[in-house]
Amino acid sequence: RHPDVRVRVAGAAVDAWYHEQVLGEIRALGLAANIEFLGRLTPDAILDLYRRCRFLVFPSTAETFGNPLVEAMACGTPIACSNAAAMPEVVGDAALLFDPYSPGAIAEAMDRLLAAPKLQAELAAKGLARSRLFSWERTAKATADVLVAGVALKKFMPTLFNNIQQMITGAAGQMGSGSN
Repeated sequence: RHPDVRVRVAGAAVDAWYHEQVLGEIRALGLAANIEFLGRLTPDAILDLYRRCRFLVFPSTAETFGNPLVEAMACGTPIACSNAAAMPEVVGDAALLFDPYSPGAIAEAMDRLLAAPKLQAELAAKGLARSRLFSWERTAKATADVLVAGVALKKFMPTLFNNIQQMITGAAGQMGSGSN
């Protein structure tokens, strides 16, 4: 439906065998001219991509935070991303969310963005605003606040602190043993 669209995939291939499988599928579908694998890029090259692309598609299923999402939002790049892991929390209402296990849902999100420049502009503006919530300074302060609270809890409420510590270490032990 969109023969003029070029998909650029940034990042090094992690699994050579899987990458070859994907390339084979792309060739079989006749899409080789529309999809380009860029490999590992410098931070400046990534920023340039964010600034020049129509939107970012981020189908990760295991991202623990989503730095690429914050980077893209800070560049004013509209986003369609996975509704898994931490992605919804990172983007809030500044992105279209999709099921990363559903190729149809991913394609539908891309199609919506391609067909709606107004939606792209709305998500870009929301993303810029949301990106201001994230900074290393805020992260450092929040981390320090948690550490200070932990020290205070241990000093002034040692029984509660010990109970929490046992709950955490007990849960971690259960997860590690597979008895979860």
